[in-house]
Amino acid sequence: MAKNIFLQINSSGCLTSCEHCWAQGKPFKNMPLIDLEEILFKMKEYLSDKPEYALDPFPMFEELAHPETGTQMKLFMKYGMMPYDMPTSGIALAVRPDWKDVLDCIKELEYKFMVLSFHGIGAVHDKAVNRKGAFEDLKLALERIRSAGIDLSFNVFITKESINEIPELIKNVIAPDIDHENIMISFARYNATSRGRRYEKIRTEYSDVEKISSTLAEYCVDGETIPDADSFLSGIRANTEAELVKLALSLSNEERKNYKPRFMDDIWLVADQNFDLYTGKGNFLTIHHGNIKKDNFSNLMKKALSDNPFSALHSCFSKDISDIDISELAEKYGNPKGQKIYQGGLDEIKAYWIDQAFAEYRRY
Repeated sequence: MAKNIFLQINSSGCLTSCEHCWAQGKPFKNMPLIDLEEILFKMKEYLSDKPEYALDPFPMFEELAHPETGTQMKLFMKYGMMPYDMPTSGIALAVRPDWKDVLDCIKELEYKFMVLSFHGIGAVHDKAVNRKGAFEDLKLALERIRSAGIDLSFNVFITKESINEIPELIKNVIAPDIDHENIMISFARYNATSRGRRYEKIRTEYSDVEKISSTLAEYCVDGETIPDADSFLSGIRANTEAELVKLALSLSNEERKNYKPRFMDDIWLVADQNFDLYTGKGNFLTIHHGNIKKDNFSNLMKKALSDNPFSALHSCFSKDISDIDISELAEKYGNPKGQKIYQGGLDEIKAYWIDQAFAEYRRY
């Protein structure tokens, strides 16, 4: 089976700087399409006689922010990208005069659905994404997407700052005329970055969720059967730090091995807005292989394909973290009374504990 090469091309910057963002997205100058196609063509040509690799390119960060977004999407698909879903902050669809053309293109290319993320109402949402007026723009985008008949999915990020607004947000802004299973509650994953450490200060605790559990149980669960609030809360309680500490300390020696930081099996590359090629994902970058425009492309790719495998968590530290033991981390850095919620369980809170253990080796 061919090994996938996931090629991220930084062709358009973000219109927001979201506090929760795993990728550390930010605004930057959009890439001209002629340069974008040069990168894609060189990559495809280089791999044309290498059937052991399969190219899977995708744009970053806010795809709809590119002034020629329709042509850009078609260009990526020409070189192998599949139309899965379309995440957006909503800003572009609110401010672009050609928003109808953009939505028509999304329908033409048969994207499965569009994904909108809400962080609260009004100023709370605006603060989370670092853009004044972002909530009103997102509501307008929602209205325009619905009018175009495109399917929607929603991420509702819950923090201490947004918790009291969530019922109103879900019932009055999001919920009309959609299936409940399209709303996913999210307690943002911990990232070992300066953003992640700031966001940690407003991470939701169990008692916060308990106050609005009936709303969340009704609207934000998978499956056809709506659980009662107690059943819903039992799943939330299992992912509090206190419960995860207990779990980590109960693991056998063999089970502990499953929680050592893992590298990805496929190849992850980033072509940034300056045409530099790195091993990486989002703005988690490791080795710089050279410049696509200035350096010999064949030599550059030989370096890239022979590089060590990638791990976003490993890239956060200047010291090797491969041999950590999840139980030892829990014992030393876990809070046995902690009530903060880590939706990703041990795999997520592991990053939080490692970030404390290797604080002097942080890269972000």
